[in-house]
Amino acid sequence: ENLLLKGQMQQFFDLQTQLNELRKLLHGQSKEVPNVLLARLIAVNDNPEQRTFTINRGIRDGVKPGQPVIDGQGIIGQVLRSSLTGAVVLEVDSRRHALSVAVGDTGFVGIVKGTDQREALTMSRIPERFNVKVGDLLTTSGLDGVFPQGYPVARVTQVQDERSQAFVNITARPVADLDHISQVLVLTDPPDAPPPPNSKAEQASIVSLPSQRLIDTTQDTTPRAPNFLPPSFSTPPVTQAQSGQEKPRAQ
Repeated sequence: ENLLLKGQMQQFFDLQTQLNELRKLLHGQSKEVPNVLLARLIAVNDNPEQRTFTINRGIRDGVKPGQPVIDGQGIIGQVLRSSLTGAVVLEVDSRRHALSVAVGDTGFVGIVKGTDQREALTMSRIPERFNVKVGDLLTTSGLDGVFPQGYPVARVTQVQDERSQAFVNITARPVADLDHISQVLVLTDPPDAPPPPNSKAEQASIVSLPSQRLIDTTQDTTPRAPNFLPPSFSTPPVTQAQSGQEKPRAQ
């Protein structure tokens, strides 16, 4: 009983530490910290087409497909599918992952995507007039209806001019250290989705992607999780890796 209590207390302190880091992430912005659920990594899959890891939280804890996953540094990824006691998270640098971001203080908002390279994101055809520079911070725009606004995503590492000189393409590195994560936070409060576009021009905008299209789920037939369940501080049983490609992540 004492060991169980100590374990629960340690989990509480770990969560408190993560929450403090989350508050730092928000840089004092005038918005409340959302409800979060602390989860532990139990397996990882490094397939560049679909980089994922498995966490020890699932449907019974309120984890559902589409929920954002972060740590104290920034965006980690998004819940891809969930079972009763576990969930699979698609990492932000996966080729199948994309999200809407604001580029520094340039005023430009667009879609940044994962690539087939580890910890490399890309964004194409940014008008040259926005003067994007190496070192600019990409933050979530909140316009995709999935990720809340203002969370760090990546920093620009390279800016390449297109032949027309009217646009540039950028490469960015995630601010989160994806190779050394052991615990993450699942944001269980879905952000308010933006209003639907009224004009064809708005519908064609790169920032008006519906939330469920940010992940290509054409080959994912996993049923959606039921309605939200309140998160619990109790630790559910650890599930084993569900794929032969998955292996435990070294501590």
